[in-house]
Amino acid sequence: MVNIFERMNMQRMHIIPLASQAMQVLRTLQIISGRPGLHFPGERGA
Repeated sequence: MVNIFERMNMQRMHIIPLASQAMQVLRTLQIISGRPGLHFPGERGA
């Protein structure tokens, strides 16, 4: 599961179930980019 903190939703924590393969992709993206955070920003770059 992934905990996502969304400011747009009144600062409530969201828990999103992800497959272990999806988690590995996100971890790899974090290593490649060298920074944590949004790997797939929205249209406004947020």
